[in-house]
Amino acid sequence: MADNRSNLICAVDSAGREASSGRERQTNNRPKFYRLIEKAVRKSSGFELLNGRALFPAHPMTLPIPRTLLPPLGQRGFQQYPEMPVFLVDAKIIKDFAEYSGYWLISDRTKKVLERVDPSAFAFLKCRVQLRDGTDGPRRWLCDVIRTLDALDEEHSKVTIGTSDLGTKTYYIPMSENVFFREERVSPHHIFRLMHTGSYIVCDEEMKRACKAANLTGIEFDDLTGRRRK
Repeated sequence: MADNRSNLICAVDSAGREASSGRERQTNNRPKFYRLIEKAVRKSSGFELLNGRALFPAHPMTLPIPRTLLPPLGQRGFQQYPEMPVFLVDAKIIKDFAEYSGYWLISDRTKKVLERVDPSAFAFLKCRVQLRDGTDGPRRWLCDVIRTLDALDEEHSKVTIGTSDLGTKTYYIPMSENVFFREERVSPHHIFRLMHTGSYIVCDEEMKRACKAANLTGIEFDDLTGRRRK
């Protein structure tokens, strides 16, 4: 009887290890995804919007004048502005990619890469850059990722699910944990904004390779699916 019980325990333990191994293989064989972010630098890479008063419509006296560019209410993209945004920037810190107020501020060549890989994922707004000596800098574009996908694999990802003040679903995703996505919802897209998050933008290997091949500066790719589990 003891031998039978011992054999049963071993069989259950072996089945558990095989199931765990199977789940591990399933996640390891998935395509890689990356969070696309601005590369951290020691020196400030901020941009100062020079013509905010001209861009923003008049507000009633009871409302504060907005100090930055915002998407239309309830959607992504850009509002209609009476003139082109103008940014003041130090010539020494101009790069191909920077984050600004929930948008990206990008170069012509970055725009070409993004449009070539996944043209329907973005909205663009042309901008002018002024250097601190008063001369014009290289042309820039504000870029917004307008595609939003409800694609997180909640079962296999390390994520905390909560509720916002408005009663909507929210995700909190720790930076040190693996995150996985439902491939049937992502394919055939190469970049998207993750639903139930603020500014969590995810791209695939093809988008990463294209940006790396173009030697774009200021951009970084945080590997979401290749982290070592603790």
